[in-house]
Amino acid sequence: MKQATKTEPVQDIPTAAAIAADTMKGDMRDLVLDRIKNLKKPWQQMPEHEQKNLVWDIERAVEAAITQAVEIIAADKRPVIKATLEKCTVKDGIDATLKLSKHDPQRHSLIDATGATVMIAFANANAFMGKREDAKTDADQPTIFDKTDQGADAARDPVAA
Repeated sequence: MKQATKTEPVQDIPTAAAIAADTMKGDMRDLVLDRIKNLKKPWQQMPEHEQKNLVWDIERAVEAAITQAVEIIAADKRPVIKATLEKCTVKDGIDATLKLSKHDPQRHSLIDATGATVMIAFANANAFMGKREDAKTDADQPTIFDKTDQGADAARDPVAA
């Protein structure tokens, strides 16, 4: 990676925001897992299926938190109504069909805005669902052979058999 100088900005230097966006989900998951590993029932005493269930639950909670955060940021303190873009047709202009809940508290404001200019903000949380790697759980049955350079694999090493 090149260093930026005062006279020549470099475009391939990742920003902290870009790095955080790519790994936010994994970072939040790891933070929660680190705390859980220190609970009264240690991570190591949980069977593998409990660990996997815990990881799954944490990831769902983190996804929900990220989605909510993205929606709050996108709304920027403005009244909003959530909708799904069902169809988009390009001709002389762009015709868009949106589907939204008939129970949304802002539905009357939308109806009142018919014929007026409205703003559309995108709140796509998928950009923040990255992770460095999958969470590691402890297998209930440890491997027969160790993973060190000195470990022997009986299938490949007749002396170890």
